[in-house]
Amino acid sequence: MYTSSDQFKKVGIYLGYFTIKKWTTNIGREAQSETYSRISYTNESKLSRQELIGLGDMVYAMYVNGAMVKIGKAGSSNGWIGRVGAYAGRDRTNSKICSVMEQDFGYDPTGDLPSGKIEVYAILVPRVDTQFYCPITEEVITITSPRNHQVETYLTAVAESEGEDLIFCNQKV
Repeated sequence: MYTSSDQFKKVGIYLGYFTIKKWTTNIGREAQSETYSRISYTNESKLSRQELIGLGDMVYAMYVNGAMVKIGKAGSSNGWIGRVGAYAGRDRTNSKICSVMEQDFGYDPTGDLPSGKIEVYAILVPRVDTQFYCPITEEVITITSPRNHQVETYLTAVAESEGEDLIFCNQKV
């Protein structure tokens, strides 16, 4: 029997990988500079930016050295590209990923070489149309609803029950 980690790699779409790189702000300017670790994406999916957006709602899994380290979701109007943009920022999840790469996987934030790859595989989770009777207008309307949040929650529980240590998840801080 396959684990959820095996299945993501078997049936998922390979989206590419992230690396952690040293980033310095305000180089050559009078303002004080700051150096920090930043997540950088490399698209190896052979899909264009528009095609990646067009994939729609999805659930993705991240792997470092073959080990599943995170299950997440992407969707909305910018899909995967929107999520990639969020990983380029400096929020709590990104800080967690950078610190885990340093502490658990040996990434040296002071070095000039990029870290090992954080590979990403995704499954598509199409939206579903449901009928709703609106008591205000007394009409039955069709509502299109995303399901990626529920699928992410479900697959996270499955992976954890199989013994996966989803170490990039903020819930594990």
